Amino acid sequence: MFVIAAVATTLLVAYSMTWFRSKIKLGGKHVIITGGSEGLGFSLAKEFCMKGSHVTIIARTKSKLDQAIVELQELALPEVRFQALTADVTQYEQMQAVVQEAEASFGPCDFMVCNAGATHPGFTGYSAYAPTKYAVRGLADTLRNELQGTGVHVSIGFPADMDTPCYKGEELIKVARGFVHGIEQGRYHLPSPDIGQDWFIMDGTASWSPRRLAQSPCDQKANTTSSYWQDPGLETDIHGVNRVPYRDQGWNFWNWENHRIHYVQAGSSGPPIVLVHGFGASAYHWRYNIIELAKKHRVFAVDLLGFGWSDKALVDYSSNIWSDQIAAFIKEVVNDGPVVLAGNSLGGYNSLATAARYPDLVKGVVLLNGAGRIEDVQTAVEAPVAAGLSSTEKEVLAAIDPADFSDAGHTASGMTRQNSASRTNSSSQSSASQTAAPLTKSSKEQTSFLQQVLSPLATIAKRVAVYGSFVLTKQPSRVKQVLQQVYIDKTNVDDDLVKSIIRAAEDPNAAEVFYRVIGGNSGVTGGGASVNQLLNKLDNKMPMLLLWGDLDPWIGPGSAARVKKYYPKADRVGIQAGHCPHDEKPAEVDRILVEWADKL
Repeated sequence: MFVIAAVATTLLVAYSMTWFRSKIKLGGKHVIITGGSEGLGFSLAKEFCMKGSHVTIIARTKSKLDQAIVELQELALPEVRFQALTADVTQYEQMQAVVQEAEASFGPCDFMVCNAGATHPGFTGYSAYAPTKYAVRGLADTLRNELQGTGVHVSIGFPADMDTPCYKGEELIKVARGFVHGIEQGRYHLPSPDIGQDWFIMDGTASWSPRRLAQSPCDQKANTTSSYWQDPGLETDIHGVNRVPYRDQGWNFWNWENHRIHYVQAGSSGPPIVLVHGFGASAYHWRYNIIELAKKHRVFAVDLLGFGWSDKALVDYSSNIWSDQIAAFIKEVVNDGPVVLAGNSLGGYNSLATAARYPDLVKGVVLLNGAGRIEDVQTAVEAPVAAGLSSTEKEVLAAIDPADFSDAGHTASGMTRQNSASRTNSSSQSSASQTAAPLTKSSKEQTSFLQQVLSPLATIAKRVAVYGSFVLTKQPSRVKQVLQQVYIDKTNVDDDLVKSIIRAAEDPNAAEVFYRVIGGNSGVTGGGASVNQLLNKLDNKMPMLLLWGDLDPWIGPGSAARVKKYYPKADRVGIQAGHCPHDEKPAEVDRILVEWADKL
């Protein structure tokens, strides 16, 4: 099925993209090519290498693979990595092993290219051979439907007749160049730049959008949402509580704006719930909630761009980037809205922003100690932050969520961290839940901690400070220490949680992303819509639940009271927990969340 032979060649291509919406950047992508030691497979390997992709070629004959590697070394860019692995594609165990080995070396696969020989319809003498190749088309169509919503797109390329051991046709390099060019351009029917005729089709018939996928007449509803996804798994922690086990490779991936976005999915039926993590955390932070919520709901926990297993993209983290991502995720992956959208800390702000900007996609929003700048009023008394830490250490608390937030919060998506004068003057107060009458205060006076520390610094000095903060924060002992400061019950501050945070911080781009998010490019120190503005857009019509850890030392109950003041429709439920009530008191949070969602 995957060996190049005969008159024409069919390319069965699987890649992490729901459909082409714009040009694709191939640099740094991992491409796995079967039949990659010679013929079209090897020509494709050369083209991808010259585009900056990391390439794994798979074939049966080691000697041919060795020769292919020698040639690739002469062509590839200095930063490109490539490898050759031996396997027979007809042997499932071998293929499973080599793909795992390939991903262990170069990371998750972005493009899988499988080569199969094919013939023209009705080609004399191939009555037995040709039908087997028609099966490739059927396989692609079936896989395309089965993988709907998983972020994996399946397509077939039908190039022109080409040079093979059995046939004299177009030069392989021209065919390969057209194939790679088609992927880059996001086009599936394109004229040949060399031959002057339409010779290459990437066949995505009726399936480039998952909303247009063919459906089974006997089960149309089943195909309106994802049918196949990586099950999150199940384990029991040392206290006998069920949760999602940690997986270093992550779970599911989806392509958004040419960025690889990670998510966890569970549950086969019920109204959808989308969970959004806080700053520095990931979808894994919902490990105790996913399993329980999935008993009555379809559950999706998504990693924001720049965090968790999602790409650490070097982009401008503007005020709307994450709400745009969440909205696209609901439309393209969940594909069954409107949803209940729940977020913790930064995720709370972004859930609110998504509901305000895309109200048709959200039927209810849940804020779990949601961050965000609240203008004009403030709580007079909140507990001090991280007493005893140096200014640099306080600054880096943001690395694990949400770090030195005042009651008004922190913004990576334009969310501004407000440092209230009352907090800086309340070090003698001991009650995190104590509140006082609201005080008026101009937005100019609401200066964040980062502004106070970093605004006097030049750009270079600021970058050094932030990078230094990041290096300090990502140490395992430091991560655990800060987590323990915001968890009142520290039972669930375990090695797996720390590992999930450290893993993201080890990405080569992580420090720069951290700088861009909190160092000015994201609007952390002043930009973005305030919570007030977002609430006003909802016009007191959207159902809202303020599910608050009332013992949070950073975003205490005063913040929930202010949101309730501006948005009377909101339901308010307090829990005796810290900043991450969903992970600290998961059973209580799950029960409250399900009961509230079921009433919508």
